[in-house]
Amino acid sequence: MGKTKLFEKTPNWMDQAACKGMNPELFFPKGAIPNKVKEVCGSCCVKSQCLEHSLKNNEIDGVWGGEGKDARRKIKRIRWNFTYGQIIKCRICESDFKTISPHHKICSEPCRQLAKSKRL
Repeated sequence: MGKTKLFEKTPNWMDQAACKGMNPELFFPKGAIPNKVKEVCGSCCVKSQCLEHSLKNNEIDGVWGGEGKDARRKIKRIRWNFTYGQIIKCRICESDFKTISPHHKICSEPCRQLAKSKRL
């Protein structure tokens, strides 16, 4: 495979994937997504888990959950626009604050330092 990250432990959903045992290179096309990949992904019972995995792990190349890199980029952009400016709870002090990015989970520099010292 070479283009994806290696896992210490394979996520459980991968054992149920319709593509399990297939040549991984098929899922890393140089152009349009091949019909065979569309068929495999279309019938897969873990398609949504596969897509979420790719979004969470910032997979750039390949077809994940039936979606190519351009479609996944669009999904991430839509999600980012949705989460920007929302009021959430700080994961350290639990006070409410307004997000400035989808990855923004800590409200302030003191909480950031506390999280860093405790490796949270």
